[in-house]
Amino acid sequence: MGKTNSRSESSSTCVDDELREAAQHLAEFVDALASMRAQRTFKRVSIVLKEGNQTETVLSNPAFKSDPLAANNQNLESTQPDMDEQPARKYDKIRKKKSEGNKSKASTGPQTMEI
Repeated sequence: MGKTNSRSESSSTCVDDELREAAQHLAEFVDALASMRAQRTFKRVSIVLKEGNQTETVLSNPAFKSDPLAANNQNLESTQPDMDEQPARKYDKIRKKKSEGNKSKASTGPQTMEI
């Protein structure tokens, strides 16, 4: 029985050590998580402040005060690229290549199968 007790004591100390180590890692994880949340909160606050300043700038614009829709339309026209200037999509290029390949493989007339 003495051997069993020494085994259980050694296994319990091993378990205790593992629990202490796990608790330490958990504490480090919680600290890291809190730090990440603080950084995310700071980023959110900075974005809100930036957007608030931008909104104040827009609202104080005389053109926006006189006709908001026209000012918004003019802003969109000046900042958005023209539809003709946009590059072709990758899908369209692939589709074009496939259709060109199919045309070259097409038969010129009826053919017979040799058995």
